[in-house]
Amino acid sequence: MTVASSRQETSELWHGSCCMQRGGIAMLYYALVFLIIAMLAGFLGFGGVEFAAAEIARILFFLFLVLFIVGMVAHLARRGV
Repeated sequence: MTVASSRQETSELWHGSCCMQRGGIAMLYYALVFLIIAMLAGFLGFGGVEFAAAEIARILFFLFLVLFIVGMVAHLARRGV
């Protein structure tokens, strides 16, 4: 194994994990944004907007949570092999 191929493999591994982290962080970010919109709409008395934003935030949060758990299980399974 040469130094160049080792660097390329390391770069590919880092890039893949970096993209996964950005996607997960973006999803969590939007869940928090919709939660804040829901709280603000509730405070101002916009019930329909509050309900819709709260539902979107809830769905995104649980989707993020499921993807996180699946990712952790896949990582542990791959690591064990």
